[in-house]
Amino acid sequence: RFSRLIADRYLIHCGCHHPTWPYLQDDGKTRNEYIKCLKEADQGNYEPLINFTRNFGARDPFLSELFGFSFFKQSLSQKKRLSITKVLLNTKCPVNETKNNGHHPLNIAIKNNYKKEAIILIEHGTNVKFRDKSGNTPFETAVNCGQFKIAETIRKHGYPYSRLMPQSLKINYVMQYKFDMCCLN
Repeated sequence: RFSRLIADRYLIHCGCHHPTWPYLQDDGKTRNEYIKCLKEADQGNYEPLINFTRNFGARDPFLSELFGFSFFKQSLSQKKRLSITKVLLNTKCPVNETKNNGHHPLNIAIKNNYKKEAIILIEHGTNVKFRDKSGNTPFETAVNCGQFKIAETIRKHGYPYSRLMPQSLKINYVMQYKFDMCCLN
């Protein structure tokens, strides 16, 4: 019961609909399914539990919302963050939404040093040319944060960067030089 209360509180905090929980005190089919989903989640497979709560009215947070919450970084291991990210992407969570005050999930992932999550977003087809509310593309954010491997992955997935690009980019020139030396040689 306490876990369900915490889950509801979390969803409300994220601005999401929480489930209307069914009666789970008997030994019926719903209770057995719920316990099975909990055991799967204990093993790192969250998808059955997420689908269970969805069936009773819950809504997932958007990626930009989730990546923007400090508890996501502070309270979850990298393995759990990756698992949750993959589940949300596999359930068709929009990869290019900007629900967190106009900030793109990939930019937020890069700024928060979620390197593996950023790679997953890129591989799921995020728009690597998108300028979010900050005015930066994910490539510019990655270079400015010194995350050159992510910047190179973004470039390989369609970002049109070359050393001869106009100086109007929002990139710190020292970091741009370091990226050029690291990745374009």
